[in-house]
Amino acid sequence: MQPPIGDLIDRARDFLARDAPAVARAFLADWPDSRTRRTVPARPLAVARWLGVSAPGNSVAARALLEQLAEVADALDWRQTYAAKDVGATFMDNYGWTELVGPRGPAPSERLACGILILGPRTLYPPHRHEAYEVYVPLAGVAEWCQGARGWQSYAPGTAVAHASDVAHAMRTAEEPLVALYLWRSHNLAQSAQLEAR
Repeated sequence: MQPPIGDLIDRARDFLARDAPAVARAFLADWPDSRTRRTVPARPLAVARWLGVSAPGNSVAARALLEQLAEVADALDWRQTYAAKDVGATFMDNYGWTELVGPRGPAPSERLACGILILGPRTLYPPHRHEAYEVYVPLAGVAEWCQGARGWQSYAPGTAVAHASDVAHAMRTAEEPLVALYLWRSHNLAQSAQLEAR
């Protein structure tokens, strides 16, 4: 029997409370108090195949979150923001996210969005921007981020990457996939990221 998705949401909160950097822990102030869970239809994506491929960080809470994620991955609503015509079929095959908390997730919230992003190996997520303030915490896999005019910087599991509102940013992986927790704060959590003009 598959564990409930609610357990995964609890593990995400536990990870934030115990092991996440302070910039990510700050989102707990907006975490929904309600234990209400809504049914979100399962929508599998090929990108979930990368779960368990990268070694997780040293955090016990991160490992527990990743194990729970792998157990319920097929029951989650995996999404993609873009279309193959915009970013190519290879990117689409190696990219996906699922919202756990937020306007579309099983834990309703209008104050924050929290979910999981997966990028497969050797994948460039092209420059994009959004009004939402965003923080990523890699759970498994080392990736590089580029923000605004700054060059590429590497971030390992357990670190935090913060993106200010409307600042263009990109990320790329090397030989291993990235699994990262993401957090959004905005007055419009249902917005989509916009690719930068090429």
